[in-house]
Amino acid sequence: MIDKNNFEAPLRAKRDELIRTMRGSAAELTLETKEPELIDHVQGMNGRDEIAIMLNKFSSTLEDVERSLRAISEGSYGVCAICEEPIADKRLQAIPWAANCISCQQQFEATQERYDQTHL
Repeated sequence: MIDKNNFEAPLRAKRDELIRTMRGSAAELTLETKEPELIDHVQGMNGRDEIAIMLNKFSSTLEDVERSLRAISEGSYGVCAICEEPIADKRLQAIPWAANCISCQQQFEATQERYDQTHL
């Protein structure tokens, strides 16, 4: 069994990495002050959209990392948020900020996929 406290340093490092990356990416979202050509404007908008999507993903991962750090300090790290069973050590090694066991995560993703298909 893995010592859950061994994950604190890697989680803190991941948090710092995400924050640095998000700050750098956010700087790329600034709008130009001059009037660009139409094609340049469209390409710029597409690039900003991609950055915004990436920032959203990083923000979500950062929330998961912060939640995991809180769970370590509270002594509840490594417990599935849905079924409250232990998360497999292999899963935590692969994704230290995992909130759910693999079974609950798969059910969650299947439900999300069905929702997305019916609401798009």
